[in-house]
Amino acid sequence: MPINRNQALLTFKEEAVYGTPPASPYTPLLILKDPEISPLVADRLERGQAKPWFGADRKRLVNKKVTMTFSVENGGSGVLGTAPAYGPLLLACRFTESIVTGVSVTYSLVSVGIKSLTMRWVEKDTASGQAIQHQFSGAYGTATFIYNSGEYPRIDFEFQGIYSQPTDIAFTAATYANQGLAVEVNSTNTPLVTINSVACCMSEFEVALNNDLIHSNRAGCSEKFSMTGSNPEGRIQVEDKLIASQNFWTLAESDLTYPIVVGHTGGPVGTRSTVTVGKADIYEPSFATLDNGTRFINLPFAPISTDGTSEMSIAYT
Repeated sequence: MPINRNQALLTFKEEAVYGTPPASPYTPLLILKDPEISPLVADRLERGQAKPWFGADRKRLVNKKVTMTFSVENGGSGVLGTAPAYGPLLLACRFTESIVTGVSVTYSLVSVGIKSLTMRWVEKDTASGQAIQHQFSGAYGTATFIYNSGEYPRIDFEFQGIYSQPTDIAFTAATYANQGLAVEVNSTNTPLVTINSVACCMSEFEVALNNDLIHSNRAGCSEKFSMTGSNPEGRIQVEDKLIASQNFWTLAESDLTYPIVVGHTGGPVGTRSTVTVGKADIYEPSFATLDNGTRFINLPFAPISTDGTSEMSIAYT
């Protein structure tokens, strides 16, 4: 019988020692449909042998790794002051976590002390009840936060880790916790959108961390992934307005940076989130597609930090 990708499970756990898979149990994560996993990504090392006939040379797979992309609803934990289940994934994407019990959980960027994960992707065999497990350790990631009107806010993750051979395991059911159901982005649920402290009517928003993940497997040291840099960038699409209300062109042409805030704060407590880009370098505005005759404008930007920690934050309340 076939392996059923619709009966699948993603779990993870923070590593105490880099690249060493910790003992079970692992945290199950409720993800959106259609994740993509490349269970074996490698270079082909050719032998290049001379021979008295035509034909392919033998090759060996080297620098083996696993890559996986998936998304989660960005709905917090559903409980005030409790970290969401996907919190450790954010830590592996260069965030740090600050919890005020019963009040809030805030994630801010750092440049050191980034956590690593071991991750497991399991797909079930519908006949036997067994499953095939793909495990990768020493994993780091990058994330994109998306708030589009009429959609649920979400986080798109991409992770890379050290390859290990797939194994057959017994499929076990998951008990999900600390993942609140997000509410759609609209005027009620997302009442606060400001650029340079001026209220705006937003259609789309996204900000990507663009972390640089490097795989190394050199003689004399352990195989590892490293996060060697980050180049965050984003885009916000808002209704155009008169120059007297807000001059987007001046924002783009000046050498200054400006705050951008998206407050998705109208839903149930514990699922509310506010994204703050404290200093955005705004680039050339461009016209977006007309929405029933209303002109929108695209503003690309880059979150700027002067200390490696302040490009952006996300607070759950």
